[in-house]
Amino acid sequence: RGAVAVAIAMGAGDVGASSASQRPVDIVGAATSAPLLLLASKALLVSCVDAEADAGLAVASIDCGFLLLLGALSGVVVRDSKQDHPKLDALIDPLMQCGLGHLFFEMVYNGVILPRQAPGATYRLTPDLWLHHVAALGCGVFTTLAGNAMCEHGLGRAFVLQGCRMAATECTSGLPVSFSQALRTKRLNGPRSLVLGATMAGSFVWRTMHSFDILREFNRGVRESREGGARGVPHAWAGRLACGTIAGGNAVWTFRIFKGIVKMLRKGKRSKARDGPGRASAASNGAPK
Repeated sequence: RGAVAVAIAMGAGDVGASSASQRPVDIVGAATSAPLLLLASKALLVSCVDAEADAGLAVASIDCGFLLLLGALSGVVVRDSKQDHPKLDALIDPLMQCGLGHLFFEMVYNGVILPRQAPGATYRLTPDLWLHHVAALGCGVFTTLAGNAMCEHGLGRAFVLQGCRMAATECTSGLPVSFSQALRTKRLNGPRSLVLGATMAGSFVWRTMHSFDILREFNRGVRESREGGARGVPHAWAGRLACGTIAGGNAVWTFRIFKGIVKMLRKGKRSKARDGPGRASAASNGAPK
């Protein structure tokens, strides 16, 4: 009963809803070769660029493309799981392996190898990104291991699907990269600034709400599982900690985005107020007498 409550409360759809025993999801498998190939490709590309400043953009572009595909496919699989007869259940395994592998190898390359290969590269893992990556890796490993423990009840893959729900947020990965490049090249102006500001704000509000929704549903599932007299989710505290860290990080990033937007708007108003009288005076001085 407790395992059923967890799967239903977490909104995992009909994936693995039968009582038959399921095969577990492997954390490392054939799909792990994809992020490993990605690491090798980044190292090769960085060795071929002329300027170290371009190395950061090259790495960011490769990561961005990979995460956009991973996030979009994860969202499709999650949506398919809600159908009466889901067809994409088999993609859960490679998506989890690709996601977990990418997190690990991105920390290895972007955080350790890149600063040594291209010391001048501007694309680095900042402390908040390190925290996000460690928490996301922990969240993915936890959902996989905890889900595998439920496979004998036929509900494990439904639990693991929550990792795909979290991975779906990576479909917004292109926005921070574009924003940072606009700042670096001083092109954050005009319609471009409006588009980036609106899309960044909207996407990170969604990311924050989505990650907190996963945390809320997880807590409700654990509570209902314990009330039903079952053992509940093994080591639930680890899942709460990892998922809560991701949700909190998204909230902090969202706050920073809105703070930056407000600062930019105020700066624009002050600039107009300062330039207004001067322009009016210049216009009057240049007018025909």
